[in-house]
Amino acid sequence: MEPDFQTLTAFMSGTVDLFASIHQWCAANLSAFYLSATPYILIAVIVLAFMPLRLFAVQSSVVWRWVMVAMMVLFPLAFVLEMGALLTLGWEVIWWCTPDTYGFWGALWRVFLLILVLVVQFVAMWSFSHSMPGYLGATDPEASFHLSPALWGLVLCYPAFWLAMFLTAYLHLPTSVPVWIFCLVLGAGLLVMFVRNVGHFGWLKAPLACLLGLVVSVGFIVTIAIFLMALTKLTVYALINCPIIGFSFYLQSKYFPAAKPPDPNRMLFYDKDGMAHNTRLEADLRDAAKMRREGKK
Repeated sequence: MEPDFQTLTAFMSGTVDLFASIHQWCAANLSAFYLSATPYILIAVIVLAFMPLRLFAVQSSVVWRWVMVAMMVLFPLAFVLEMGALLTLGWEVIWWCTPDTYGFWGALWRVFLLILVLVVQFVAMWSFSHSMPGYLGATDPEASFHLSPALWGLVLCYPAFWLAMFLTAYLHLPTSVPVWIFCLVLGAGLLVMFVRNVGHFGWLKAPLACLLGLVVSVGFIVTIAIFLMALTKLTVYALINCPIIGFSFYLQSKYFPAAKPPDPNRMLFYDKDGMAHNTRLEADLRDAAKMRREGKK
């Protein structure tokens, strides 16, 4: 049975949902969970706890081994929570940092928290790639765990897919070309990572380490995607509301101007009661009016 490349291309471009039943089940059973703060607090705690553990384990190789074990368990858990949120809510996964709900400043500090999570995930990937050789028992002091090929494959596969989509439409190529390009770019990154690591660590230890590295990398990219969605929402909100705020200040300054402070260099004229006037005529007229009132009495 030949694969339906047209359907696969439509699915990868976002026009067809091949997992509609899974999305519907997640939306029906997990929406209440992912619309609460619990999963996002768990993800933040799991990721942010890595930094103090990493600093605490610097002086002890035994403690660092336990930190690596905890990382192997907790980071996949955070990845499962992230993917569950995306499958359940889609674009609404950023409901907890939208300016429509929490205002601009409330959303901004949540985006800063997301940036902190991103930084810690990057540090975790760096620590993972540099510490995994010692954890796997590599005897070569120059051995290193190669994670970057998989990262490049994950980052470039989708841009390559859309470029192939454009070329397919422009050059009238077969509809299978974008799917093959996507698989080729992604597969090349994963294959290079696997081959390099197997050469250093053997066929028994390298596959598990590659799988964990892939989970950490995908989790990092998913967090970047969520951050970009939140940043886009915040930017659009600012672009829409800043002109409105600026226009309201313009109207206020034009029709309701603030009182100007007195000019210390301006000449004032005083009447007999000591009240200040802008001109001598105003002061004389007030004195004359007062004398008429006194004469009537």
